[in-house]
Amino acid sequence: MAYCRVRRVPTEAVHIDLSHHNADVISFIKKSGARVWINALDEVDQKAAGGNPAAFEEVLNKGANIVQTDQPALLKAYLIKTNRYY
Repeated sequence: MAYCRVRRVPTEAVHIDLSHHNADVISFIKKSGARVWINALDEVDQKAAGGNPAAFEEVLNKGANIVQTDQPALLKAYLIKTNRYY
């Protein structure tokens, strides 16, 4: 059986699901130089579309610096309003 060497490559982003939303995992990802990607799809998006854009805090407070959403205009407006859009 042949084995090959695996070369480590820098990871730019890591998607985590609900089972990995904890401070240790997020800290490890960020210390490695990667960004944390968390989905706002479904419940968070529904709350934001229903008039509560602060619902995005549910993923932002967990440490997300990449947010997947079906409401990008609402997220952008919220980030601008809270001085976190860059």
